[in-house]
Amino acid sequence: MTVIHQYKEFVLQNHRLPKHISEISNDLSEYDTVFDIEKNIWMDYATLTLEQCIEEPTFNEYIAREKMLAYVFALLHNISEDEQQINLQLPSILSWWKSPLLSKFKLEYLSFVKVLIEEGQERGEIQKRPFINNIYPKLFGLTLMSILTFWSNDKSENKEQTDVAVEKFVNLLFDTIAPNAIDSVVDLVQFMIKQNYNGNTK
Repeated sequence: MTVIHQYKEFVLQNHRLPKHISEISNDLSEYDTVFDIEKNIWMDYATLTLEQCIEEPTFNEYIAREKMLAYVFALLHNISEDEQQINLQLPSILSWWKSPLLSKFKLEYLSFVKVLIEEGQERGEIQKRPFINNIYPKLFGLTLMSILTFWSNDKSENKEQTDVAVEKFVNLLFDTIAPNAIDSVVDLVQFMIKQNYNGNTK
């Protein structure tokens, strides 16, 4: 049994997180602290989730919104057996940007998000907004944390309400960053200004 499996077994049996690695293992060859184990568990969630998505034959054909949905559903499936552990870690998880626990997970997730945003902008699904483009990854982070919070508190059978919530959260995210009427107005104004300027300089 690996140290990670020992960690998860400890949480299930004791209903708390271990404080010292000696509580779960005497093998210090791989991990020096419990915190190192926890960070790697979260990195594994991200790595496994992306691998599963990529292995899906039709994944590359999806638009960005569909890829995000597939990723979130795969992630929730992968963490489902560790619900007790995640509930205990929730305060650290929800600090998101400042959470050392999620440092490795964030690198994996935001790398996926970066590609997703680039693909979405190339297809016209996500609007390029020069002054707020850097906010987009934060919106993806906020969306994922909102989903995890809902999932953690969902008491419905088989967490069926979470499935509905995922659709709503992801749709809200992509509706927010999609081209909209305001962008059309801005484009038209910029076009008219440019045309007027060119006309005046002839």
